[in-house]
Amino acid sequence: MQENIKQHLITYNIVSGWDVHENDPKLLKEELLETLFECGEELSREIQDKCRWWNEVLVIKKFTIDEIKDRYMIIGYIDAETTRDESATDCGWEFDESTIQEYKAKTETIVHTSYEPISSQTA
Repeated sequence: MQENIKQHLITYNIVSGWDVHENDPKLLKEELLETLFECGEELSREIQDKCRWWNEVLVIKKFTIDEIKDRYMIIGYIDAETTRDESATDCGWEFDESTIQEYKAKTETIVHTSYEPISSQTA
């Protein structure tokens, strides 16, 4: 996990009043991954790849530290949704920590063309 993301999630946990075990790297990693998966405002969820047993999904979340000062970070990672009853890890999928990245918002204007019938002409 990139250091800037790690520090932001630590601050997010502290501001939220949750324990942060910075002196125990293994426990800290578990805490930060739990925060990543369970918290934050989900902004987007898009299927990236499909497999027989799971779909890999790009999840984008906003982690706000201070709404008044507009302090937040947008973080994305690849997760999995199963196509069966078992969990993705039960089916062999493993979370890849290297997929955790910082994102920024990008506004796009999309032009959509629709068609409608020409009113019928009488002959």
